[in-house]
Amino acid sequence: MGLPLVPGAHPMVPHDQDDDLSRRVSVLPAAEFRRRVDLAIGFVREQRCALAVHAGMTLEDAPGPIPSLELEAAEQAYREIAESLPLLRRPLTPEERKRLIQPTKAEQLALAEVMQEAAAMDPEDFRAAVEEHGLDVTQEQLAEIQDGMKKMEMLGELQREVEILLEELSLHRDRLAEEAQAIARNLIAQGGPPN
Repeated sequence: MGLPLVPGAHPMVPHDQDDDLSRRVSVLPAAEFRRRVDLAIGFVREQRCALAVHAGMTLEDAPGPIPSLELEAAEQAYREIAESLPLLRRPLTPEERKRLIQPTKAEQLALAEVMQEAAAMDPEDFRAAVEEHGLDVTQEQLAEIQDGMKKMEMLGELQREVEILLEELSLHRDRLAEEAQAIARNLIAQGGPPN
């Protein structure tokens, strides 16, 4: 039950992995992208709250009805989220993961700063700088790259929320397994279940 996100906030996806990923990222305006990511994050946080209530009441053996985790509804919502956002349509192979370029946070910040400065340059100065360094890039292309980086950062926020939820689910599963083992040990120590 997880979103098919690439590890890291700013992955560079291999070209042969999903040719239309960059098109799907660029087609959504930043404000709509932000809205969809915020909806997804809100849903993941709701799931975390529901899990916290369920886990707490279960482990404390609280009286009253313990709210159940609506797994089918959650899976359907995750499918809808995956369709609403430009996520990878299949998991990466180990070879593809090795080819990912994952800049450090410092590199990301430095690159963003350079790109901001370049995008703000006078068009003539920009053209001169590009020619001086032998680059073939326009300010429009630079703006598209910046837009893509911002959107990947948004997806990174969502990924972190999903990773926290998955960790919490794993901890809850482990606690339940430990509790079941303790109950089994007590039953064995007492000579088995009562008739």
